[in-house]
Amino acid sequence: MPTTRTHLRGWSWLAVLVGGALFVTGAAGWVGDELGLVLSYRWMDHPFGFGTTGLAVLTVAAAILVPRPVVGLVVLVIGAVVTTAWAAKAFERDVFASSDVNDDLSYVVNDDGSLRTMVVDVGFLDIRWEIRVEQRGRLLNHWHTVGCVDGDGVRDLGLRWSGDDLVVTSSQGGATIEVDGNGRGGAIHLDEQSRERAVPLVQPC
Repeated sequence: MPTTRTHLRGWSWLAVLVGGALFVTGAAGWVGDELGLVLSYRWMDHPFGFGTTGLAVLTVAAAILVPRPVVGLVVLVIGAVVTTAWAAKAFERDVFASSDVNDDLSYVVNDDGSLRTMVVDVGFLDIRWEIRVEQRGRLLNHWHTVGCVDGDGVRDLGLRWSGDDLVVTSSQGGATIEVDGNGRGGAIHLDEQSRERAVPLVQPC
């Protein structure tokens, strides 16, 4: 007749699968976002939640599966250290790299529908808009940062496409950003009003 420990070991193997899947999802989302994959940014970029939960589950399951209690305790301690280190790094990334989307400036699609804008606030204390261009309709869509705007004092930003160029408008000046067919930004051309500002309207990030 199966013992309680046998049942526990069976559930532990299931926990290994679940924990491993969660950790891989968190790690893949982190790496994918660093590579500029839209899929990762949209759905998988939660390394703190997915990765930390997965490591914690893996640690407990591995400690139970080890037949010798002393070795299991060592596994538990090592796993706790690794999980804490991952959680600290992932939390730092989630806090300092978290981005609020500006819906008024995002989702502006170019003429052929292959690219669109995504504008996010990447400032920590002050507003700083990061202008991104996302690919559309591809198997692995990527996003690229094409410029940044210091948001303090600039409340009427606008974006529109003019052929292959992305035009940034405001009452305090404007700029034209060259964008290639893959969404990568090129030269930033400031108009006269923007050049006269102490801080140019659009700058490289």
